[in-house]
Amino acid sequence: MGAIASVGFVATDAVARLVESNGVQAEYTQEAGEFCIESPRLTITRNGALSYDAAITSDLGICQQADRFDVRDLDQDGEPEVIIDFYSGGAHCCWFTQVYRYDADQDQYNMAEQYWGNGASAVLEDLEGDGHPEFVGRDDRFAYQFASYADSAYPPQIWRYDGNNGFVDVTRQYPERVYDEAYRLWRRYEQVQAEGREPKAVLAAYLATKYLLGQAEDGWQLVQTVYQGSDRPQFLGELSTALQQMGYATAVAPSSASSASPAGSADPGDATLLLAQQGSLGSGDSILPTDGSLYDEHQFTAEAGDVVSIRLESEAFDPYLFLVGPQGELIAQNDDASDSELAALLVLTLPQTGPYRAIANSYDSTGRGSYRLTIRRRQAAPEAEAAPPPETPSMVPALD
Repeated sequence: MGAIASVGFVATDAVARLVESNGVQAEYTQEAGEFCIESPRLTITRNGALSYDAAITSDLGICQQADRFDVRDLDQDGEPEVIIDFYSGGAHCCWFTQVYRYDADQDQYNMAEQYWGNGASAVLEDLEGDGHPEFVGRDDRFAYQFASYADSAYPPQIWRYDGNNGFVDVTRQYPERVYDEAYRLWRRYEQVQAEGREPKAVLAAYLATKYLLGQAEDGWQLVQTVYQGSDRPQFLGELSTALQQMGYATAVAPSSASSASPAGSADPGDATLLLAQQGSLGSGDSILPTDGSLYDEHQFTAEAGDVVSIRLESEAFDPYLFLVGPQGELIAQNDDASDSELAALLVLTLPQTGPYRAIANSYDSTGRGSYRLTIRRRQAAPEAEAAPPPETPSMVPALD
């Protein structure tokens, strides 16, 4: 990469900034206005030849040029793009980015604009270290959605500039980043709850991250369990609709998301009940040799690609749930569906056709008492993803 030079704001009424890289030089100029800038303009030269010279405009309005003004190859095609940020003005709004890309076939620059909303522009980071950086920000559509601006919470959004396709949302390609944000949001919910403040905005953002992770059912069950406000039916309905409108969910949650439903019973999207079993861990049950805990087996048949949710709950002991595949292999395991209830939950895509065994177990050898095991096959859950390969636990039942 060639040298990058930058000239900062000039201390006069007229402002000029200059950046360059790999033979591409961009100059930004503006005039001072009473409240906002006037006459913003961009000039771009390639290898010393003028390629672009025009006033900068936006339907969002331009009040100030923000800090970012750069020349950088965003799409790894060997041709640097010009990147410039603006602020539209107002108490909370709005930041946006313009990217100017050279089209060799047309011998001209084309502009793509990405709106970031309240707060600030997305941060440019190379998350994979491949030279193709990402814009890391937040979903600003959650501002004011369920609370004031100060109390709003946001799921993450990650965008990549991809040449002719412009800005592409790639958030789901970075589950570790999303998981970190989900964890942070849940900790924020606990703090908000402890302080007696309104938790709806945080729960909404948290549930959106669960959709991004392919864990929508788990998220719905948890949100319904912890939120017991007097406006519960209205909030859950509005939340379901908002997630659908924003593209997180493809179908609204069913009518079970209401005050008449048992806490945690929601199952967004159509589902087929495969098994609903009342059981009990007690005398005569199988014993796990590694720790002496009791377990029961429950068999069901499914096909490769089926998306299933398996929930084990008890008021008598701390449930531990295993899923064993047709060849006797461990598919997945779970201890806690949430920090607030005695339940274990698995939501995953099954890898093959055949008989599966759900293992109802206790977290330790003292576990005794009744439980309920529910297994559903989801009919339409495009947000669900296959579970990652589980670590081999020390407590897997030795099954025939």
